[in-house]
Amino acid sequence: MAREYINIKELMEFNPDIRDMEDGNQLSMRHPQCPAGDDGRQVLFIKKAGAKHLAFCHHCSQKGILTGEQTFIRRGGQNLLIEKDLHLPPDLTFNRSEQPVEHIAWLHQYGITLKVQREYEIGWSENWGRTILPVREYKDGKLLAFQRRNVLRGDFGPKYLTTRLAHIKNPVFKARGPHLGNALVLTEDILSAIKINEAGHYAWSLLGTYMTNSVVDEIALAGFDDVIIWLDDDNEAVRRSQKVMRRKIKQIADVGVMRHGDLGIRENDKSDPKIFTPNEIRTAIAGKLV
Repeated sequence: MAREYINIKELMEFNPDIRDMEDGNQLSMRHPQCPAGDDGRQVLFIKKAGAKHLAFCHHCSQKGILTGEQTFIRRGGQNLLIEKDLHLPPDLTFNRSEQPVEHIAWLHQYGITLKVQREYEIGWSENWGRTILPVREYKDGKLLAFQRRNVLRGDFGPKYLTTRLAHIKNPVFKARGPHLGNALVLTEDILSAIKINEAGHYAWSLLGTYMTNSVVDEIALAGFDDVIIWLDDDNEAVRRSQKVMRRKIKQIADVGVMRHGDLGIRENDKSDPKIFTPNEIRTAIAGKLV
């Protein structure tokens, strides 16, 4: 059954210009997943009226209103939506027969098994057309955030769309499992944290390359002896983030940065942790802990 309203906060993730509209402004755009079918025309109109956003699609006649209570920001190349309450997409499915081959292939290429997918509730939302990656509180399992990963060909939106609770400034995904020693590895993405965890080391994903002081406090409280920052190391902005993180963490623990050159890989390859095998990850981390 088609939705009877337009969710404008979802539209903001497809078109960030909506959030920058001023009172009285109007813009038009394609209506993603229009119930009447997407004919390629810009038939969906958004208008800013005071603190409200109003929407109307001239193709399917759906309407929508956003009162301005939600907050939307853009950080590190990702779209980030902030909510007062949070729920996973109601159509989240773990059934492979209901998932597109691109979703299955994306997880398979990084060795994410069905067992791991179930453990971390990694599934597919047809409504979003994206892979869903939940982030829960480590102890009580409360949902803190979730990411929607772009895997379909032809989806030219941001690679990740992230939604978090308003009072959680920097939600952290903490992989679960038996661990070697007392070193923590910080990663950009969730799959990288899972792969490092499978190699036997504590791993937290920052859901990007940004880290608040609250995460530093969590690290200090956990009492880690060593911290390794292992980001993708694929551009200058990431390298600047690594330097800032290292400066913050070195006040509470021994800290190192995993760089492209430490991994013995080709110049054009990424240092993305999820592309490596558990043995390669263990070897790389052991080299940093010497």
